[in-house]
Amino acid sequence: MPIDNVGYVALVDSLIAKTRAWEQDRDTIFTYDGVPLLAMLDEYMMLRQDREEEKRKLRVSTLYFRRVINLFTI
Repeated sequence: MPIDNVGYVALVDSLIAKTRAWEQDRDTIFTYDGVPLLAMLDEYMMLRQDREEEKRKLRVSTLYFRRVINLFTI
């Protein structure tokens, strides 16, 4: 059963919080394949926000286009 979009955001937010707590407790940076995990998660969240913004813009432009077409078909 696939996780919905809200589920992914909540999962990533939880992972960020737990990683920050882990790093503070151990006074070290958690890395995955030599890259700080928080940097990966931050990049993921920024890319996700960009994708969501692009989807929103596409929906708005599609609605605008449909309205323009409806004006000419009346």
